[in-house]
Amino acid sequence: MNASMNATTHFPWAIIVSNAVWICGLAVILAALGWHDYKRRERKERNLKVAVAPQDKPSLKAVAKKRVEPLMKPVIFGSIMIAGGLTLSVRGAFLAAALATASFALIFIFIKKVLRQA
Repeated sequence: MNASMNATTHFPWAIIVSNAVWICGLAVILAALGWHDYKRRERKERNLKVAVAPQDKPSLKAVAKKRVEPLMKPVIFGSIMIAGGLTLSVRGAFLAAALATASFALIFIFIKKVLRQA
């Protein structure tokens, strides 16, 4: 009985949780990309394209910003989760420090994006 209790106390919960964090971050990014592609195809199927005179065409930068902006929040949030999970799961001190720095940079970018839209 004591041997079975000892086996469960040495279960690597920290490794499982750290790997779950970065896997969930990847899932957030993939879900955001899938949703963005779904909405793009839905717009295309509805034929919402309106014929615009050449002088009234929006610039390529404006079109790209309009289409990419809704995708940025989930991608940055997922990147934070990936960097944080990888920071917790790596064993090398230098690599962990580099990933932690990337996590904090992404957190600041995420906060800046959220505050700009508020």
